[in-house]
This record gives sequence, C-alpha cells and structure tokens, in this order.
Amino acid sequence: MLFNLKYKIFKKNCEFITEDFHGAINKFDLLMMCFTSADGSGSNLLFIGPLAGVVDEAFKEDIMDDLYFVDGVISRKKQIIPALSKQLGEL
Repeated sequence: MLFNLKYKIFKKNCEFITEDFHGAINKFDLLMMCFTSADGSGSNLLFIGPLAGVVDEAFKEDIMDDLYFVDGVISRKKQIIPALSKQLGEL
C-alpha cells in the first residue's frame, strides 16, 4: 500500500517535471534527470528530447517499469555516462 502511494506521487511529480522540460527542449538534444533510491537499489530515469531513444537503447535490459526504474544502476559516473556514451558513439 505504501509503495503504491509513493509510486503514484513519484509518477505525478515526473509528469510535472516533464511538462517543465518542454519549454527548454528546443535548446538541447537530450535532457535527463536521475533519481537514485535511498536504499541504493537503482534509479528512476526521466528524460526527454530528440535523442531520448538513446536512453531507451542504453538501458533496455535494465528497465523495470513504466517509470524507467533501472535496477542496480546508481552511479552516474560509472554506469549512466558510459552507457549513454556507448550508444551515442553508435549513432
């Protein structure tokens, strides 16, 4: 029950943030925010832009739900940036 409530609150906040991104999207190819869980189990990725497919491709094996929770991905420096760089290099 508590997880479901937190999920709904997080989803609503993500929708609000995504709406805010739309004003700036024309300036960037990809805008991304990463919300790492406090228990270190993974992160939710929030992204938008013409290159959003790069994030989909980079984490397609790790995405757990419609909020883009990627299990075990907690380090921007060691996990997120290298995965995105690899995908961008393949464009």
